[in-house]
Amino acid sequence: MRLYDLEQERVVLAGVLAHQDYFMAEIEPFINEGDFYSKESITYKTIFLRMKALLDEGKKLDIALLSHHIKSANLTFKDVDSVGFLDGLGILSEHLDEAGFKNAVDVIKLLTLRRKMSDAGGQISKEMETLDSSASFDEILEKCDEAYNSKIELFENSSGNATNLFSIIGDLVNERAQDRSIFKDDGVMGPHKSVNRLCGSLTKPGNITIVCAGSGVGKTQFTTHYCMCIAGREKIPILHLDNGEMTEEEIAFRMCASYSGVPLHLIESGEWFDSSNSRMRVESTLKKMDNNEIRYDYYNVGGKNIDEILTYIRRYYHNKIKRGNPLIINFDYIKSSFELTSKFKSEFQIIGELVDKFKKLIQRDIVFNGRPMISLVTSIQSNRIGTVGNRRSENVVDDESVISLSHRVKQFCSHMLILRHKTMDELQNDPVYCGRHLMKIEKARSYGADFARAENLVEMPDGTHQRNHINFEFDNFKIIDRGDLVDLVGEGESINELEGSSGEDDLPI
Repeated sequence: MRLYDLEQERVVLAGVLAHQDYFMAEIEPFINEGDFYSKESITYKTIFLRMKALLDEGKKLDIALLSHHIKSANLTFKDVDSVGFLDGLGILSEHLDEAGFKNAVDVIKLLTLRRKMSDAGGQISKEMETLDSSASFDEILEKCDEAYNSKIELFENSSGNATNLFSIIGDLVNERAQDRSIFKDDGVMGPHKSVNRLCGSLTKPGNITIVCAGSGVGKTQFTTHYCMCIAGREKIPILHLDNGEMTEEEIAFRMCASYSGVPLHLIESGEWFDSSNSRMRVESTLKKMDNNEIRYDYYNVGGKNIDEILTYIRRYYHNKIKRGNPLIINFDYIKSSFELTSKFKSEFQIIGELVDKFKKLIQRDIVFNGRPMISLVTSIQSNRIGTVGNRRSENVVDDESVISLSHRVKQFCSHMLILRHKTMDELQNDPVYCGRHLMKIEKARSYGADFARAENLVEMPDGTHQRNHINFEFDNFKIIDRGDLVDLVGEGESINELEGSSGEDDLPI
């Protein structure tokens, strides 16, 4: 099959001549001179550039004007008679409608893609011939990915057309009223009712959710539990990228403990098999996990820089998930130990760039029909200011100043959640046990159904006001929602419902 069609290119030129307003409004953003085959002749490419230049100047195109400018520029074509060619364009343009014009554009655009992919193959071949013999497996694949993705991105990026928002609001609002599944599919809800009510979905495609907590508080526990519940309930695949923190065995044992309710020690030691009750629970869990419907993939990225990590994500998504399918990435966690190779950038700049690169990957690079497909859940260490220790609640700092490494992290994320242990006075003032952890919303680009409850201060029994927070009980790597501060102050009904509803705490597998 030839990778060009001069007859279709001729139709496109006639279409520019016949439908000039339509070309400038709808076609021009998608097509350029590179879509005209020029290895054997530059005639079509040159005429297209001349036509576009005249339209950009606000001129009204016709054959006489186009012929005049070609002659004035002393342009001659060896392969065609310019006068006869332009007269033929004029005749063709008289009988060409917009649909025929658009069809010809689609044809030459697809042929351009074929040529680009063919060029990418040639580029990969040259790279493999010149690449150093000591190159690693990842370095070889990275070179191939660079050649391939550089061509694909030309066709994935948006047209650049501005959109009148007033003109689309009506269609969007009515569409949501007619099809409620659109909202549910655009970021599934997690396992915690209070988080859903205050924050909405933490896994909307294109969004980054960051949990900030001190060492040992439970960052990995929370993000892993949240993601594996979504994997079990919604059957959305999870890619767990471990940044040199935990082995795949440690994560697997924790997941089994969380699903089954059997203590981690019994699972790690093998003693779960000695108890009939534990054996029944573990075997039931393993049977449900082995149904090939739940996918939670682990990959250790410890020692890799951000560009190597992004290359792996691209390769994993296109090979395993395939275009158009959702993916949630659980990155554990943001740190800079393998990025500090620049003498000219400080740590906060490097961390900011790291999160920004993640953002560009999931919002712009991997999209389908113009919509992002990937969401990112990750965590970051809090600094010493956020340490609870023996402090009272009024002395604990719960704002963005506790975020370590870089203030830019908050700028790029969609949700910033601060997780910490409760202080002694907070535990003492708990009328019913609501767990030893709390989470505060430091930033939310979108909220759940109860926006006011998330934003407004809560009046305490002594008349003071506090920011709302969500109570969690961490039980054997299972994170249980125990209501928010409003529930706690009310002493009752909501908390009692949560405590009595054991079915809601069961993991959906």
